[in-house]
Amino acid sequence: MALPNSAQIRAARALLGWSQPKVSAMAGVAVNTLSRFESGRRPLTDRTLRDIERVFEENGISFARNGRTVVVSLLQAEEE
Repeated sequence: MALPNSAQIRAARALLGWSQPKVSAMAGVAVNTLSRFESGRRPLTDRTLRDIERVFEENGISFARNGRTVVVSLLQAEEE
């Protein structure tokens, strides 16, 4: 299964309006590690990527997969 890449993680953060420090704290990863990953200077382990992905999914982000493609979207609750 494809895991999100650096651009998709940046997109998820942008959709929620979250900072790198916020995501880092919630996922238990160092800010510098996330920053280097997002800029393409450092890979992350699959486990760390899954931890980051889980944080986003718990907060309304959907990572839809079609083969090797991952689409990032924000799921919004219906207004009453």
